[in-house]
Amino acid sequence: MGGIRDSIATAQEIIQRVARHKESGFLLKMDFEKAYDTVERECVIEALRSWGCGDKWVSWINLWLRSAKVSILVNGV
Repeated sequence: MGGIRDSIATAQEIIQRVARHKESGFLLKMDFEKAYDTVERECVIEALRSWGCGDKWVSWINLWLRSAKVSILVNGV
């Protein structure tokens, strides 16, 4: 049960940080218990490319989708 609340709290913290620092960005939330079995990884990668995400970002997401555990450091965070 805490998972949903934790996800909401994390999303709110990210949104507040972006607003406070007048940063731009986007938030991607994926539920692997449902989406991972029904959405092909390549479909996610192609969607990111069609949205204009850069090659570096797409490669990070691709690595994340193919790995059990990945951490990405962006701008020191």
